[in-house]
Amino acid sequence: MSCRVALLRMERDGWFKLPPSLRPSGNGNGKPYKHGNLLNDKQPLLNLSAGEIQDISLDIVKTPKESRIWNEMIHRWHYLGYKRLVGSQLCYLINSCYGILGALGFGASAWNVQAKEDFIGWSRQIREQNLHLIVNNC
Repeated sequence: MSCRVALLRMERDGWFKLPPSLRPSGNGNGKPYKHGNLLNDKQPLLNLSAGEIQDISLDIVKTPKESRIWNEMIHRWHYLGYKRLVGSQLCYLINSCYGILGALGFGASAWNVQAKEDFIGWSRQIREQNLHLIVNNC
């Protein structure tokens, strides 16, 4: 997905012209992905410090409805917008007595990023043994 985004940006900037897409959208059925309106738009803004908010919980997204809420939150408030996550992933909703406060997503690490391996000090063999210990914040 990252490569696709980079190619589309380079095309937009005039570097080259890509052939037409075989699938007009990322969902495979030709229709644009549309988010619903599952969030409470009337929920008041909180003017509290984190320490003043009671009953905060980090809850893993388990149900299709929770997944749609997570997607909608990312679509509305993440600066890059919603993009379908690929590979292994864990999504969480941050809940409190005031309602849903946020969303977090984690995915599998990129398989091979030389700068990361150099910084960590991993050889190829150690990377292959330990890559499952690294996650990306999506």
